[in-house]
Amino acid sequence: MVYMDKKIKILEAARELMSQKGYEGTTVRDISTMAKVNVAMISYYFGSKEKLFAAMIEENAGTAFNKIEYIGSTNAKPEKKLEALATLYVDRIFSNRSFYSILNRELSSGHSKELHDHIIAVHTKNYNSFKKIIADGQKDKSFKEDIDIDLTMATFFGTISEITNPGKLLHKIYKLKYSGNKSDQEKDDALKIRLKAHLTSVLQTYLLKK
Repeated sequence: MVYMDKKIKILEAARELMSQKGYEGTTVRDISTMAKVNVAMISYYFGSKEKLFAAMIEENAGTAFNKIEYIGSTNAKPEKKLEALATLYVDRIFSNRSFYSILNRELSSGHSKELHDHIIAVHTKNYNSFKKIIADGQKDKSFKEDIDIDLTMATFFGTISEITNPGKLLHKIYKLKYSGNKSDQEKDDALKIRLKAHLTSVLQTYLLKK
């Protein structure tokens, strides 16, 4: 459908531009030029740049939610579900690092309370779906019952956030160095493998009954 094609083009253009220039640095005209549509069409489909950004957030979070729900619904062993969750989040954040940086900036900026609340709401839905997998594991006696689920998840997400945050901390404090002249992509791939293994081990060690 032409309608869907144009909406997708607008969303793709907005995602690419905001990744490069940030939310505040991207104008509706920039988006219309890249998407090859007129400004009025963006207004027609989304209403405003803020609502366009909200649609991007919903699309991103909705995809993650469906995958978390699927992991929780399978008959996989508990340790495999934890491994799948670690893999899902590491892959998503590494492939969308600039987008998550924009989200974090918007949460910190206070430019729009409505947008701030929207970001919190859609990601709380994903958080609760993840949390339910842990709670279900406690109910069926797979996971320890005397754990703090919220702090477990804070540890999980905090580790990802800290490690994927670009800057000097990564190399000077955590000593995450690589030998040879590897490309940035190779470094990312090596770090992803290391991070997935670490987070899987942390979740399994802390949650699973011996």
